[in-house]
Amino acid sequence: MEISLQSVCGAWKTRLEQARKHKRDCFDTYVDEALAFYVGADDAEAFYSKYMEGPKGIHHNSAEHAPGFRIVPMKLAELVQLFGPSLYHRNPVRTVTPRKQKLRPRELVVDPALEQQFQELQGQYQQMAEGGDPQMLQQLQQLLEQLGQTLQEQDQAYRMLTQKYAAAERNRVARADLFDQLLNYTPNELDLMGEMRLVLVETLIKGMGCLWPESIERGGVNLVGSFFDTVDHLLVDPDMETWRDVRWISRLCVSGVDELASRYGVSAAELRSKSTGKSWFEFGDDTHRREKGELESESGGDLVVYQKVFSRMGLGRLKNLDDRVRRVLEGLGEHIYLVLAQGYDYPLNLPPTLIEAVIEAEDAVAADPEDEEALQTLNDAMQQIQMAVAWPIPTWKDGRFPVQMFYFHTIPNSIWPMAHIRPGMPQLKWLAYSMNHLADRAQHSSRMIFGLKEGLEEENKRKLESGDPITVVKVSEGSGRIEDYLSVLQLPQTGAAELMRVTAEIQDSFEKATGLTEMSYGTLGGSRSAAESNFRQSALNVRPDDMANKVEEAMTGEARLEALASAWLLEGSDVAALLGEDAGQLWTELVEPLSLDQLVLELDFRIEAGSARKPNRETQVSAMNETMQVVGPMVSQLVSMGQPGPWNALIQEWARVNEITDVERFLVPPPPPPQPQEPPQPDPNLQMQQQLLQQKGQMEMQKMQMDMQMQQAEAELRRQQLGLKVQSEQLQLQLQSARFAQEQQQDQLKHELSMGRELDKQALNEQEERRRAESN
Repeated sequence: MEISLQSVCGAWKTRLEQARKHKRDCFDTYVDEALAFYVGADDAEAFYSKYMEGPKGIHHNSAEHAPGFRIVPMKLAELVQLFGPSLYHRNPVRTVTPRKQKLRPRELVVDPALEQQFQELQGQYQQMAEGGDPQMLQQLQQLLEQLGQTLQEQDQAYRMLTQKYAAAERNRVARADLFDQLLNYTPNELDLMGEMRLVLVETLIKGMGCLWPESIERGGVNLVGSFFDTVDHLLVDPDMETWRDVRWISRLCVSGVDELASRYGVSAAELRSKSTGKSWFEFGDDTHRREKGELESESGGDLVVYQKVFSRMGLGRLKNLDDRVRRVLEGLGEHIYLVLAQGYDYPLNLPPTLIEAVIEAEDAVAADPEDEEALQTLNDAMQQIQMAVAWPIPTWKDGRFPVQMFYFHTIPNSIWPMAHIRPGMPQLKWLAYSMNHLADRAQHSSRMIFGLKEGLEEENKRKLESGDPITVVKVSEGSGRIEDYLSVLQLPQTGAAELMRVTAEIQDSFEKATGLTEMSYGTLGGSRSAAESNFRQSALNVRPDDMANKVEEAMTGEARLEALASAWLLEGSDVAALLGEDAGQLWTELVEPLSLDQLVLELDFRIEAGSARKPNRETQVSAMNETMQVVGPMVSQLVSMGQPGPWNALIQEWARVNEITDVERFLVPPPPPPQPQEPPQPDPNLQMQQQLLQQKGQMEMQKMQMDMQMQQAEAELRRQQLGLKVQSEQLQLQLQSARFAQEQQQDQLKHELSMGRELDKQALNEQEERRRAESN
């Protein structure tokens, strides 16, 4: 059976092209402009004509003469250099904690009403123990035993529940500690700081950066980390307006032909032949050569461009397919992973042979439904095809795609964010315009225009035209003054002051739009009081603090993705190589059996606030100096008492803040241990006193034992008396019950006799009436 998936690939090609067009209109246009003001351009004329005189340029359709200078103010470079280091100064501290799970209240397991009833019956039993009825006491004792057994069973169940909860809590804490160690080990090992610097540069310039969780192998050990890839390679479902509703994303990748061929079992020669020329993903403009697949000139066809698609809507609408093929594809579920390469009419990870194997197995089962071997073959074929299209890391279980986006400013009803520079782009273009015009004006106004009168010697003319800094002009005697032959023309200085004023206002507007104010550069622009400076500094930090918070929120999501990838991809042997044998064994016992669904619900991942930002050293030093002045005198008193620990801790923190490495010379050594002393000789009088005290203690102990025996005897006597009393009361109750029954019986007899006499009397009356009737 010949199976073609060309319609599936064609449908995804259309989706990708639509997504690329949507991204180009909403995002890439502004990205190109921002990049131009970050690195400029090799061809100044081309840059100026595209971004200053183009459709969105300040000179578009303008009749004004364009300036001769082509100066580009690289404000984006200043933005990146000022904001980037403060937003991510070091790898953050990742903390993993188990979510608190409350134990079921004891009242839901042990019945409080039953406990109260048991206590009340115990009190009644103690009261009836003196002189009570033995039979009643026995019944009460049996009831107490039944209630006690029930309460004991409930209490035992609650204790078992408590033990189970404690064991589960220990496992959760152990799992959280494993992830905490692992997530704080890999950032330094895999250079997360370098990856994050790339992310922040792209986020500040373009508006978005991306980290992807991936597994790499080093020395036979698998490591999971987060790695940068440009946002240019990301495409998103264009039909949605929020990330929550996005149904699919794709990532453009470039790989070696041999690597990709061995990974998906295709012919390297065929893949190499199809990877030359332009890809059928015709994305981007001529500047995005990687997206167009034009790599053969550099590598000789050793690189191939392909797309990784992560779908939450299955394979999409399936058209022009055989019914049996459609049924197999529809059974793959909603979460589908596809690898689409240029020149192939089927996904590389879903070759038609996998579908053929499923269909053949279905035919075998249809021929003999009870054939166990055929059923097993069908099950294996379905598992193989499901594994082929499964996400490499099933982050969909956490409701997320396997990518962490970083951005600062969102746009309503748009999945693509806004670049930080975008609100100030018009002002930036004006600054470029005014800067070049002022440079032109300065050049023009600095020209020297001489007016020469006829009769000036040619030699003097040549000296003036040469432009030498010092020029000596000879005037012959009797020729008159030199001013009669030479005059300097002054150009009018019109419009320069007005242009400078407007430029200053535009500069102020740009600073407010981007946050690149004078205080960002470390200048105050005039004398101000300390209170005013502090106020301005706190107001200046509002925007960077918000941006830093968003970076930390994204880093929290990135740590969560990395943890999911680690739980899915790593084994105990990998963890043992990184954290030790005990950690590897715990990973095998506690993490590997855990599903990702349970992991998502059990653990909470977060980034310690401010742990990634560059610390404000001046503020820390000032706060530490104040602490030393207040706390230092109190802590120093402990040193004289032989407790140098608090003082040493304070000194170590002071040295850390002041970046002093040789802190040992400031620490106070611990006091020497006390010298051992010879045991004192025993005092005979003291020994006699100790013996007397011991005898007295023994006598008091015997007295206490006798008192306890007397109390027990009295309690037993009271219990017997209570039993007699209970028996007496029970007997009285029985007598009263018998007397009441006898009285009821007598009343019944009286009632029956009375009824009999009434009936006899009535019968006699009837007989008397009949005799009278007969006599008449």
